[in-house]
Amino acid sequence: MLRRLCMCLMLAVALSATAGPELRSIDVDVVLATNGDAHITQVWQMDIDDEKTEGFIVISNLNGSRLKDIAVTDETGCHYAYTSSWDIHASRREKTERCGLVETEKGYELCWGFGSEGHRTYTISYTLTKLLRGYDDADGFNFMFVNKDMDPRPEFARVTIRREDGQPFTDDDTNIWGFRYDGDVQFRSGNIVAQTDNELEDGQAIIVLVEVEKGIFDPAKTVDGSFEDVKERAFDGSDYVDDEEGLDWWSLLVALACPLILIIWGIVSTYRRWRERRRIKKGMTWFRGIPFDGNLKKANEVLNCLRYVSVKYDNLLNAVVMRLLSIGALSVVNAPDKKGRMKQQLAINVLDEEGEHQPTIVRQVYTILWQASGDDRILQPKELKKWVRRNAYNLEDFVANLKKSAKLKDVMAQRDKVRELYGMKMFLKDFTLANERHAVEVGLWSEYLVWATLFGIDKQVRSDMKKLNADFSVIDRQLAAMDDDKIVPAISSALLRSTHRADRVISARNSGSGGSASGGGGGGCSGGGSGGGAR
Repeated sequence: MLRRLCMCLMLAVALSATAGPELRSIDVDVVLATNGDAHITQVWQMDIDDEKTEGFIVISNLNGSRLKDIAVTDETGCHYAYTSSWDIHASRREKTERCGLVETEKGYELCWGFGSEGHRTYTISYTLTKLLRGYDDADGFNFMFVNKDMDPRPEFARVTIRREDGQPFTDDDTNIWGFRYDGDVQFRSGNIVAQTDNELEDGQAIIVLVEVEKGIFDPAKTVDGSFEDVKERAFDGSDYVDDEEGLDWWSLLVALACPLILIIWGIVSTYRRWRERRRIKKGMTWFRGIPFDGNLKKANEVLNCLRYVSVKYDNLLNAVVMRLLSIGALSVVNAPDKKGRMKQQLAINVLDEEGEHQPTIVRQVYTILWQASGDDRILQPKELKKWVRRNAYNLEDFVANLKKSAKLKDVMAQRDKVRELYGMKMFLKDFTLANERHAVEVGLWSEYLVWATLFGIDKQVRSDMKKLNADFSVIDRQLAAMDDDKIVPAISSALLRSTHRADRVISARNSGSGGSASGGGGGGCSGGGSGGGAR
């Protein structure tokens, strides 16, 4: 009996520890009047328990703005009575169908009673005066619409900003940035929409910075100074790059001397690379092993660093796709196309333990192909192109990793490894001769073909392999299936185009045309604060 009682007590404690209201979503609608006032409506979807008695929104750091026209309704259509003196310690019954304001040192807490338990929808509306303000060079604001460290934290949050006169925001007259959340900020149907991808974590919030051309609004509040100063404070600590920094005299001098500097730099850089390549190749012999522990990305960084003219990524992407084929993460299958005709297509398989331990670039490419392939996991180049168009702003990490470069001094510091890389290239070029002089392990042929693809000599090596072993298709059927096929080039070409598109998207994102939000930054913002939720 005692044991059962203890178990019941433990269960009660566990349930009480996990009990509490849940905040399913916050949807914030901001309507900007011509004078800069904002009519704000927040819709909270909540699951209410019997413990907490009220919801509240912390609105602080108003910098001269005022709160007015407060109203709260619920899913029944009930309009809550406004109480001029809100008591946070009042009972649940006393707070039911009532709302009010609590004045704090930093601003206000807008409060309302939860009322009955269960799934509830609360609509909280108010007017915030002077949100958008006039600056010397532009109009705009930097405002926290969803607070950090709310309890409970919203599982999803969205902020929609629109004009009261019905006219659209466009990237021709408006710049937008988002801070401190995982998600994006975009122009959608003439509105500005910032929304999260995941539940807000500790310290995360939704801050939106909006810059509007002069003449669109007529703000009641004007501020001495430049909006560039507002943007500079917001960008501090973010991953945005300000592409519009003014030129000082030193920068101007450098800009004028730039052509001469570039010529001198190019001559010196070319000479240093020529000298290093000469040192690496002096006395170099074949290398039959796998250089850089199989890391294609590091190898390509070295190859790019020692090239005289331009860097290359197409061979790397081809090699990554071949690596995925060689480990079974991709396979070539006969499957019907959209017209029902059977043809060779690329199947995306589940990544096994070997695949999970592949370098980052391999896993990134696999993830892109997996997501683009759809429910049937059969990837066609058109599917990849379509996915890339829709998700270019999500490819920043992939592009940054793909284009990460090695410095010449780092290459010089690992000359022995670099010599192995070029030794392997020489070995693969002389593959038939190498096989006559020294038996080459057939089990490595798949990996050799991957590296030959990185070097851009895969056709020659494939031909050599067939000369040495007529049963090459038995050695590796998947790689042999790619012979004389256009699947790998089509896939890598789409991936390469995606990097160019992502570059444009990243540049547009920095300049304020929308894109993924920055996890940090947003300093100097008004509104919001810390806390809010339920109590």
